[in-house]
Amino acid sequence: MATANPPRSTPTPTATTTPTAGTTTTAAGTIAAIAASNPNFTILARALQATGLDATLSAGEYTVFAPTDAAFNELLATTGLNVNQLLQAPELAQILQYHVLSGKVNAADITNGMRATTVQGKPVTFEVRDGSVYINGAKVTIADIPASNGVIHAISAVILPPAQ
Repeated sequence: MATANPPRSTPTPTATTTPTAGTTTTAAGTIAAIAASNPNFTILARALQATGLDATLSAGEYTVFAPTDAAFNELLATTGLNVNQLLQAPELAQILQYHVLSGKVNAADITNGMRATTVQGKPVTFEVRDGSVYINGAKVTIADIPASNGVIHAISAVILPPAQ
């Protein structure tokens, strides 16, 4: 089992600060507010608003494996959709919920082979290799972005729930 690197001390961020890998920051707002203010999560923030999940992620305690804009752009290129089509897709809420766990799970809490059931209802599988965490094959690129109601982990790909 890999262990997390010890956190490095950093200045307290504002809502627009973009954490980098290996840094520790103080919670600057809810998960939804942080996603909305972070320039790496503009598509995610729009998708949360389009599905109403921004309200859900403003209360309760959650862990969100948040695809970056680059991850969403890869999905769009693969599917041939544009952002507006994605935001209107009937399955968008299910896809987003597949990136969310109830409760707070920090990167150090994740073990190789661990499985967890998402808010969407389907399980995800974690892998820890070479000091990095992966969720269903997507690499956690920035871990442990603190929020007042949980934690965000930026990931390198949009993960899709298994077919019904």
